[in-house]
Amino acid sequence: MLGRIARVKAYDVTGVALMTAVQRSGAATALFAALPVVALVHIIALASGQEWLSLLTKPFIMLVLALALVWSVRRLSAAAVTALVAILCSWLGDVALMVPGELAFGVGILFFMLAQAGYVVLFVRHLRTRQRPPVWALVYLVWLVAGIALLSQQDMGALYPAVILYAAVIGAMAASSTMTTPTIAVGGALFLVSDSLIGLDRFVPAVTIWAADEIIMATYAAGQGLIVWGVAEVLRRRERAVLAV
Repeated sequence: MLGRIARVKAYDVTGVALMTAVQRSGAATALFAALPVVALVHIIALASGQEWLSLLTKPFIMLVLALALVWSVRRLSAAAVTALVAILCSWLGDVALMVPGELAFGVGILFFMLAQAGYVVLFVRHLRTRQRPPVWALVYLVWLVAGIALLSQQDMGALYPAVILYAAVIGAMAASSTMTTPTIAVGGALFLVSDSLIGLDRFVPAVTIWAADEIIMATYAAGQGLIVWGVAEVLRRRERAVLAV
């Protein structure tokens, strides 16, 4: 009799856990699906000159991803917390860049530098599947050298040291993303493209980028989305492996 009660209790607990997992998975999927909708509304607002709508929607890009990651996992592991810190820093960077002026731009660079550093720690310490980046990741070193050479010829004033340091950190982020999964690696590459376009558009007057703001935000949202989606996939896979033991 006691054995039967124990089995029933075990079944009940498992049933609740499974139901909770299904609900959380559904919520996470809905939030990930909401990202392209939010990003598209934001991009349309930029293209149509609806500044109020672009300002309203921009902060929700990283907020949606933070909630999606939280609902994707059963517990907040060290990897999940590290990812959330990087997402939070990205969100703060987005908010800072909504404010006009050099000071706000510098604050935005600082927060995004912290976000990139967080991603490097996440990829190298918690998510890597190989000991070192593949050979083709040397393209990021070429990008860094070429970018520094180009920016060194521009009049950037007091922002020059911060921008060069930021370029090194985001290059490290993109390179370290190649040590994880293909999804995360593509996300890292798109994030790099987005920030590279910001640098060209802001600091290199000789370069004119068609629909710069729209392309920057499209690659940014896609890059961040793929990174967080890839992180969620890895963490969910690990949790399923633990439950299966």
